[in-house]
Order: sequence, then C-alpha cells, then structure tokens
Amino acid sequence: MKDALNNLTADQLVSPELVQETLPALEAVGLNDEATLARDSLDKLLYQDVLQAWYNPVGRDIQGAANDMEALGTSKDIPEAFSTFADTHVTRQRQLLSYKLMKAYLDKDWNAAVAAGASFKQQYPTYYTVYWFLGRSLAELGKKDDAIKALTIYCQYSKDELWYPDAKALLAKLSGTTTTSN
Repeated sequence: MKDALNNLTADQLVSPELVQETLPALEAVGLNDEATLARDSLDKLLYQDVLQAWYNPVGRDIQGAANDMEALGTSKDIPEAFSTFADTHVTRQRQLLSYKLMKAYLDKDWNAAVAAGASFKQQYPTYYTVYWFLGRSLAELGKKDDAIKALTIYCQYSKDELWYPDAKALLAKLSGTTTTSN
C-alpha cells in the first residue's frame, strides 16, 4: 500500500476525488506528514460538502459529508442546525440514512446509530458496510447476540474494507473465539 501511495502525486493525495480513501491509507502506513496534509484538505472539503448540501439538499452532497466525516473519524465540525435541516430536507433516503448513521456513530450516540443502522439495513440489506456500524453500536449497548449477527454478515461480505480487521476482532471477542488472519 505504501508503494501505491508513494506513486501518487501530491495533487492526487489531496484531490477531492481521492482524499477520503488516501487519508486512512496514509495514516495506516505511517506517512504522517502526508496524512496531515490530507486531513487539512479533507477538513476543507467537509466544509464545502456541508455548504453544498445545505444549498442543494438532493442527497449526493450529504453523502459526501458523511464520507468526509468517516475518513476524518469525527463529526465535530457539523453544525447541529445542519443535521436538523438534513432530516427534513434531504430527499434521497439512502444518503440521509448514511449521514445519520455516520454522525450518530462518530458522536458515540449508540442508540441513534442503531436506529439509523436498522433503518438503513431494512431498506438496503445488501449494503454491507452498514453492518459494521450497526454491529459495533449494538456491541456498545451490550446487545451481544444482535451485534454478533450484524458483525457476522459484515465479515462474510466485506473482507476488503477498512473496518474488516476491527470487525473481525470484535466478533471474536463477542463470540469468545480467537481471530485468525483472513
């Protein structure tokens, strides 16, 4: 992964199209200076995506804000007024649920994350990424059996995702088993 990142230009590392993927990758391989630059770029992109979604609440831009929050690992820069606005004005349900789930998850509002995750899962059952956020939130609430079900589905279908190692470890912990590399 480090070789692939080193082959990208500085513009590519912080481009709006790639920065949501390059930031976690840069942090994972310890390219801290580059990660700081990418984080700064992503902070600016989050601001732009929130403003764009506020002025055009169709849904595509709110998905961008959700993706930005996920890559940054925080929702601290999202105004509460924006979340309230999104609930009543965003027209694309999948993007709105994705935003609500990511915001609740990052705020560690596990009950709200479970509610958004359950709604998302019910409407889009093959969008497997949601099962990580749902399973983790259920585990945080002590709902072990439900968490195991969600994490099992996630681990079965999402082996190439960033959260897979964390999900596998949490599933092993909840199940009382040991993890194996896979």
